[in-house]
Amino acid sequence: MLRATINEPVPIQVLAADGRVDLFAQAKLYRDTSLLTTLSLAHIANGLYGSNYTPDQEGYLSVVYQLFEDSGMIVPAYYDLESETVEVTSDKLNLLRILGLLHENAVFDQQTYDAAQNLLTGRIRVYDTKDHADAAGVLGLKFTWGVHAVYTSGLLSRYSITREP
Repeated sequence: MLRATINEPVPIQVLAADGRVDLFAQAKLYRDTSLLTTLSLAHIANGLYGSNYTPDQEGYLSVVYQLFEDSGMIVPAYYDLESETVEVTSDKLNLLRILGLLHENAVFDQQTYDAAQNLLTGRIRVYDTKDHADAAGVLGLKFTWGVHAVYTSGLLSRYSITREP
């Protein structure tokens, strides 16, 4: 299984076991039973053929590789079809969210308070760089969360951070 990160290029590669460099390679990517795209794979070295693909949504993709004798990819070379599964996750995105909630390049603003000066609401915004966080505008904005606090008898009884669109 190949792991990929959403919106990041992932190498799609197949190897001609005997190292042939005169073939033409193709990869068909499927989500469930729907064909997403067909990639022509360029020769890299020693019978390795490849290209990059950038997935745009999470889930699983199936990749079916085939080698051909001709550039029109009509005459199949006599190799077994190969396939693999690509798991597309947002691990990197989730790590960025975690870092943001740990206040890396984060801005906390739009606070509201009750009469006793207890925090009621606020907004946390996370940016891709320190400079964008310092500017606190829309450039480089990655995530936004709302902060909500509830008090009972003057004591904090509920505190929540919720992701906003």
